[in-house]
Amino acid sequence: MAESVMVMGSQVSGARSKRYLKQLKGAFVFKMLALMASFLIIPIMIKYLGAIKYGIWSTLLSILSWVLMFDLGIGNGLRNRISESIAKNDLVSVRKYISTAYVSIGLGAVCIGGLFFIGSEYIPWNRVFNTEIITNKELKFVVNISMFFVLVNFLLSLINQVLNAVQKAEQTIFNQFLSNVLSLTFVYALYLYTESSMEYLAFSYGISIFISNSIFSIWFYKSNPDFTPSFSFVRKNRLVDTLALGLRFFVIQIAVVVLFTTDKLMITQLLGPAYVTSYDVVFKLFTVITIIHGIIVAPLWTSYSDAFHRGDYTWMRTMMNKQLQAFGIIFLGILVLSLISPFVIEIWVGEIPHLDNKLIYFLAVFTFFLTWNNVFAIFLNGINETKLQMRTAIVASVINIPLSVFFVKYFNMGVEGVVLGTILALSIFAFFGPYESYKLLYKVKND
Repeated sequence: MAESVMVMGSQVSGARSKRYLKQLKGAFVFKMLALMASFLIIPIMIKYLGAIKYGIWSTLLSILSWVLMFDLGIGNGLRNRISESIAKNDLVSVRKYISTAYVSIGLGAVCIGGLFFIGSEYIPWNRVFNTEIITNKELKFVVNISMFFVLVNFLLSLINQVLNAVQKAEQTIFNQFLSNVLSLTFVYALYLYTESSMEYLAFSYGISIFISNSIFSIWFYKSNPDFTPSFSFVRKNRLVDTLALGLRFFVIQIAVVVLFTTDKLMITQLLGPAYVTSYDVVFKLFTVITIIHGIIVAPLWTSYSDAFHRGDYTWMRTMMNKQLQAFGIIFLGILVLSLISPFVIEIWVGEIPHLDNKLIYFLAVFTFFLTWNNVFAIFLNGINETKLQMRTAIVASVINIPLSVFFVKYFNMGVEGVVLGTILALSIFAFFGPYESYKLLYKVKND
């Protein structure tokens, strides 16, 4: 009996590893294509809008991404609850969780939209973006169009959490690839046939994501009717259950928003929107590293969750050791990219103002900490151990902005000062995350 259980456990571990590798291969191809499309679009956008308007557009996208945190962690909580229910073979619960999440996020989007569009009438957007290059009326129109599509896609993008939960991460990457290709096509058409217009750009960007999310939602739920959301499956207790886990993710999401999206706003306010362009180009270049690393670690969230609910600690330890080996290669990639960045940027976008090697090196260090933290954050998220992340994230978000302002104002560090503030904030979890992960991985000696 014991032998048969061991064989069964080995089979489950093997199947999980195969699913992970399948996701990895599929995700890599689509992600590289998506990355290529996103790189091609930047020089076209800069030529279409000009450096200052591009800086404003980039900052606007960062600000509107704050909306994503208002799901109260439902998206990430849904992912773990679906994974848990599938491990228990409870498909009815899966449908209840999905249906409840869609209704909750939909109502949330309506409330946020109502408040935002009323408030937008009274917000001095020129002051927010520190610019007079376009009128407040035009800027408000661009912000409102962008916000409308962010809210619509806020709801539709739940399909990505569902796909991740059923270990089809490669499909979420294909979704991103499709939206990037659509954006590239639309923006190139704008560049060829229209005068510079942020309104056209906002509409094109939003409609691209809307089309790809809609296609994937229709395809998945038509193929999997047992997962299709329905009002008759909405349950209040499932929302409470999802929120109980999701609220911890919510706190982490807020910290992530502060850490990763306020940099552009601070650069705009402290130095001007033209400085955002140089920051954004170098940041975008280093996303090659973070995206490759993301392809490797992202599918593991659900795999760790599945292994944890089945008590498969051996698989989790083996996988963690492999991830640390993969990180060694990522580290070498960061070093190489930091050395060749000036040449790559010259070929890619040509000469841009306010760019020097210091910014490249600081963003290389930032990328190091970001990828290192992700190795352990994905594991802890998968097994629902979010207390440490929550505490370190709160501290990091509190110190990030004051540190960045301090370095820029009192040490005249420019854009590098903003990046240094974020690096120091990230370094907290970089020390405590590995300790917490190993403590949990080895608390059970044998399974």
